[in-house]
Amino acid sequence: MLLAAGKFWEVIVLLERERPNAPSPLLRHQMRILLARATVRNPNWVKRGEEILRGVLGEDPENVEANLALARLYVAQGLPVRGRRFLARVLELKPDHREAASELKALGEG
Repeated sequence: MLLAAGKFWEVIVLLERERPNAPSPLLRHQMRILLARATVRNPNWVKRGEEILRGVLGEDPENVEANLALARLYVAQGLPVRGRRFLARVLELKPDHREAASELKALGEG
């Protein structure tokens, strides 16, 4: 809700504080993905957001949401080739993922 409302700093503070207390690795990964999504909203922190997402994928390479978030980050940064690679990975993991298919098609593939 805070993220949708554009309260990125509040999201970052909350997730940084609560992430260590997450009861499962899955929840920690979800929190890190949200943290990355909030972090990249600051142009000075894009690299940090990318590192957070790559960290999640280092632990869980089949994480669909992390792959999708990284694809979107790369496309937004003007790196469509990298974005395509991660969108294709999302579709490998979840062939019926409509958003990834649509985004890949918009980039000229799929």
